[in-house]
Amino acid sequence: WKRVRETYALEYGTDALELQGSALLDLAEVLVLCGATDRARPYVEEAIGHFEQKGTTALAESARRLL
Repeated sequence: WKRVRETYALEYGTDALELQGSALLDLAEVLVLCGATDRARPYVEEAIGHFEQKGTTALAESARRLL
């Protein structure tokens, strides 16, 4: 979990919305794998927002399927 948080912090620290969205989805995936699906949802929703803001609709649609 510590490594995931460190990677998330590095990627989220950039100004690249697509990288931030990907980092959020990675974090959500780890939460789901740990059985914390309810905690993953806000990260997926935030990732969708980043992808939509960037205009990467394919990534946003892919993330929506995780909800």
